[in-house]
Amino acid sequence: LEMRDAYGVAEESSGFADWLATGRRNTDPDSEYRAFWTGLVRRTTAREVSVRRARIVSEPLSDYSRYSHAG
Repeated sequence: LEMRDAYGVAEESSGFADWLATGRRNTDPDSEYRAFWTGLVRRTTAREVSVRRARIVSEPLSDYSRYSHAG
């Protein structure tokens, strides 16, 4: 369950800045940036475990929430 309008994750700062400037985001599941998360999900679902995420958002959406949804 995610409830924050922004997360201060250092690894996202350059991607977030690029998205603000261009409106484009790297969505390649095999990219170095996503390798940890996609690896975790693949290993988990291989054991037939479901992975779900829920996000509560404030309106209007923050730039970070829009960035997150773009990915």
